[in-house]
Amino acid sequence: MLIATEGAARRGMVERLQRALGFGTSVAWTGVLVNPTLVSVEQAVRDLEGCDAAVIVGIGGGSALDSAKAIGLGLRSGTDAVRRAIGGDTVPGGASLPMVAVPTTAGTGSEVTPFATLWDDESSRKLSIAGPGLYSEVACLDAELTISAPHDVTVSAGLDAISQACEALWNRHATVVTDGFAIRSLQLGMRALPRVAASPTDFDERRAMLQASLLAGMAIAHTRTALAHSISYPLTAHYGLPHGIAASFSLPAVLQFVAETAGPRLAYVATALGFPSIDAMRAALERLLRELEVGKHMRLHGIGLQEVVGLGEEFLTPGRSDNLVRDVTVSDAVAIATRALGVLGSSG
Repeated sequence: MLIATEGAARRGMVERLQRALGFGTSVAWTGVLVNPTLVSVEQAVRDLEGCDAAVIVGIGGGSALDSAKAIGLGLRSGTDAVRRAIGGDTVPGGASLPMVAVPTTAGTGSEVTPFATLWDDESSRKLSIAGPGLYSEVACLDAELTISAPHDVTVSAGLDAISQACEALWNRHATVVTDGFAIRSLQLGMRALPRVAASPTDFDERRAMLQASLLAGMAIAHTRTALAHSISYPLTAHYGLPHGIAASFSLPAVLQFVAETAGPRLAYVATALGFPSIDAMRAALERLLRELEVGKHMRLHGIGLQEVVGLGEEFLTPGRSDNLVRDVTVSDAVAIATRALGVLGSSG
């Protein structure tokens, strides 16, 4: 069973896979939403019941891969199992259909994480399911598949990978192993992303960006994400801000906040990345965000100081913001987001 977006189908990826597998041996479902919802997953399970698939292949960006994970769980264990997982139950091994993940964007790292993100249609709330049963059996990375991604998708996905790597580094659950993944991810991603944005057909940089995404995913598979992602959720839910933009705009400000209490650790990270100081690392992140016009995206979605202040109570998501190595309050989060907007020229 192939799970993909309509865009992947239009670009011929689904047909290429079906041709390789044999049209008579596979069925394709291409109803993946940009921000998959619980309702859309349950509808997909109803549509696909009786297909008797042995393996599910997710092809696309994070939305397609997360949808495939949730649909595979629903088909094997029932939609009640999806709802129980949203309620906090861990998805055990064998609860979902075996999955092959084929990412067509370099960003979420979903192909190597035991997580899937859905959204609640009614409350605009982010929902997560997690557990070893959501790991892919196979992750197939081919940089050629990322070349056709639109510019905005390339930028947003790449910034998501950079945000995940940063979040793994200023995380209470960080280890020497996750540090290694995250640092190498940033070494590759901070160099490759602006080059890919400027030259979309640069295959070598596309490949480097895909590796950066994979490594960031391997890091957060153990640490999960932290405050920058927590701040991002209401911005995506209420204003439709693309996830990678929402999860990255606050990175320099979060770094500055964390450095006040975790200076030695972050000084080590900065040195490992080739920066002479934490301030130099922060400045490099700010330059990257400006170069990729993150502030412009914030303004186009109507997000300024008033909107940020109004969302303050929603910025702290349990299981995310409390992963930060420094305790954080609502007022801290609002101050961080406000500072970030000012740096990007979006505070008006």
